[in-house]
Amino acid sequence: MALRSLELKNQIDSKKRELVENERKFEGFSTREAELIEKVNTADSDEARTAVETEIEEFNEEKAGVEAEITALRESIAQMEEELQKMEEAEPSKE
Repeated sequence: MALRSLELKNQIDSKKRELVENERKFEGFSTREAELIEKVNTADSDEARTAVETEIEEFNEEKAGVEAEITALRESIAQMEEELQKMEEAEPSKE
């Protein structure tokens, strides 16, 4: 059981690192969003507006993907931590 606990702890740590990476990515979206707003405001032709619309669609898809990944990672971490807690509670104490 101790090996499984260790393995689970390592998986949790890995997921947490991945979560931090995705949260940093998500923070960068506010900068990109501001840039896109500026592009929308300065687009002066149909061609420029079409290009900005395409960028906005790609941005929204990427942002939604990162949001979904963050949610999935948080859920996965919570499940693994719950499993680990149950395992640790079930282990006989070593006093």
